[in-house]
Amino acid sequence: MRTGRHSYMACFPDPALLWAFADKAFPDRLEKRVRFPHVTVRYEPDEVPDALIGEKVKIRVTGYGNDGTNEGLLVEIVSASEDLRALLDLIPRPHITLSLSREGKAVNTALLDFGPAEPFEMEAVFGAWTGSRLVLGREEI
Repeated sequence: MRTGRHSYMACFPDPALLWAFADKAFPDRLEKRVRFPHVTVRYEPDEVPDALIGEKVKIRVTGYGNDGTNEGLLVEIVSASEDLRALLDLIPRPHITLSLSREGKAVNTALLDFGPAEPFEMEAVFGAWTGSRLVLGREEI
């Protein structure tokens, strides 16, 4: 287990692939585009399971929402290892925040009234954000 200060554990899709999809399907961004879009698994965890860092997850976009304050994608977990799936199944409403207005807060993206979206599958990597670095296995960005 990795201890210390972590802002959140999450599944991080390839940003280039995600933005290529989102910019084509939903071109209207709000003022603040999210730097590292992700599916939050747990906010401010006490521990991060080292053994799961870097594991691949397949996610599917199933919905889109934009209320002028928050913009995001509703997603479902398609496949993950059994151990990671146990964590992912605890997420109340898996989603990815794409952009926010100046007043927007990412935590409110889950509350959007998501409409249907053309399904799109992509791979993501389980990792953690420390507040200054992205940890995806041995790689820290």
